[in-house]
Amino acid sequence: MTSGRGRTRPHLPPAHARFAAALSEVVESAGLAQYRLADKSSVSPTTLSGYLCGHRLPQTGDAVDRLYTTAERHAQLARRSLPCSRDRLRELLRLAQLERWQAGAGAGTAPERPSPVAPEQPASRPVAARRRLQRRVRMYGMRQRTPRPTARATVPVPPEQGDRHRAPAQDTAPWAAEAEEVRRHFAEGREWDAYLMLRNAASTVPAHEFPGVVSSCRAAGLEQAVETLLKTAAEREIRAVLTITAALHEQRQYEDAGVMLTAARGSI
Repeated sequence: MTSGRGRTRPHLPPAHARFAAALSEVVESAGLAQYRLADKSSVSPTTLSGYLCGHRLPQTGDAVDRLYTTAERHAQLARRSLPCSRDRLRELLRLAQLERWQAGAGAGTAPERPSPVAPEQPASRPVAARRRLQRRVRMYGMRQRTPRPTARATVPVPPEQGDRHRAPAQDTAPWAAEAEEVRRHFAEGREWDAYLMLRNAASTVPAHEFPGVVSSCRAAGLEQAVETLLKTAAEREIRAVLTITAALHEQRQYEDAGVMLTAARGSI
């Protein structure tokens, strides 16, 4: 295994390179083959390889904690010490994530996936799923070229006549309070807190609520947050991506659906 200290990563930003180097040193100090350490930590070998080479950056500290625990246990059995503490490794990860987000924010877009692309990514999605996603992208292009039909004229029915009474108004902005909190974080210089809220929403919000989250952020003047939401949600499992884009289409948010599909297509 090539030493983490001797390996250079000129294509990485400084904080990302420091995290990858520190994780490499921890893995090497465990005295285990890389694939065995990954298996004992419930992390796929290709994912761990991506972390070490800098092709990937963990979204949370869970995988890093599992890798560190396994490495620490085996290093103790061999009477060796690890080169950095668990807290230091987690802090390096936090700084790398913040650096990645700030780089995307400075360019006016959400952070892109690191380059070069990890070799295992083309096979990460099933062939049938990739074809469905590509077909959805083509359908989106056709929808953009097709003129939108005019709305049908409706005849109002007075409340006292007939049984077609207007339904109670629904809350069309379920994430309005959270969007305002994100705006305050940005205004007060707490970019990291805002970033975590957006990443969590993009990864966990149900598909049918996602258009409302996007609308709430846009209503709060957070166009940058909208880009982060769409491109982070594009990293979800393929079925979730397709379901979210379908929900965006139903709400006539065609441009948002196109941004998300384009981001997802770049990862297949």
